[in-house]
Amino acid sequence: MWVDKYRPKTIYDVVLEKDVSVKLENQLNKNTINHSIFVGKPGTGKTSLALVIRDTLIKDDSDILFMNASGDRGIDTIRDVVLDFIKTPPISSPIKLVIMDEADNLTPDAWKTLRNPIENPEINVNLSSRFIFTANYEQGIPDFIKSRCDLYKFYGMPMEKAYDKAFSILQDEMVEYDENDVHRLVNDKYPDLRSIINGLENNTQNGKFVYNYTESVESIIRSLFDQYLESVVNKDWKKASTIIYQIRSSIGSNAVNYIELTREFMDKDLPIEMVPIMNHYFNQFNIVIDQRLHFISMLGDMMLVYRRLGEK
Repeated sequence: MWVDKYRPKTIYDVVLEKDVSVKLENQLNKNTINHSIFVGKPGTGKTSLALVIRDTLIKDDSDILFMNASGDRGIDTIRDVVLDFIKTPPISSPIKLVIMDEADNLTPDAWKTLRNPIENPEINVNLSSRFIFTANYEQGIPDFIKSRCDLYKFYGMPMEKAYDKAFSILQDEMVEYDENDVHRLVNDKYPDLRSIINGLENNTQNGKFVYNYTESVESIIRSLFDQYLESVVNKDWKKASTIIYQIRSSIGSNAVNYIELTREFMDKDLPIEMVPIMNHYFNQFNIVIDQRLHFISMLGDMMLVYRRLGEK
């Protein structure tokens, strides 16, 4: 797969501020790494950097534990797998390493179970195990964990460099392409470099790259949300209700990143009355069973609260 072939191999292949790269390199030169949190949007290099650190420090497969917290997110996993892993010293590596990918999906109880062991030498034997947590959202990491870790924020490469990277990959693979197709793909997927590279590979057939752009469900929802917001502000409740139905119909059975969408919407110039409603729903996404229904309920409550306040 191209995404593995072109994965960063060194710290300096990942887009980081220079002082951050130097700080991490200094730690690796001492055969160690501090407990760390990597935060940023999908595809900006968080997991890639964690794997670079793994490849640099780990000499035996028994000294590495990689977990995807979007699936292994509960207290039982932490207690039965993670705590069992850190209770023994490394076999042939300078440290043992626990990489918890998408850690902002961990349950509150799972985080509490980790709180003491990270710094307790009786559990984390000789403090020889280090933790790297990756997360899309800093809000998903408790303060008591952040206080025990170095926090690094990932922003991804600039748009122009993303174009250059895409062209470079196609040239390396000796693939024919139209520059406009490449620009459309990068514009559609940016800043998610992983999605860009997957898009290049998936849209290449018989040595030629062709990108047939279709508007994504999330783009449709963004457009409808703007119309919904305008309708609510203008107190056109019938139209706002219709748009909520349109959003629900547009989603259907499609996979949607509701957390990312809600975060984008929270950055808009919202009426102040809507902010606490969105904050409440945003903080609940990782613990609800049906995120689609949760998202639709949020839109309904935003309209309901704004309407009630307007009637007072």
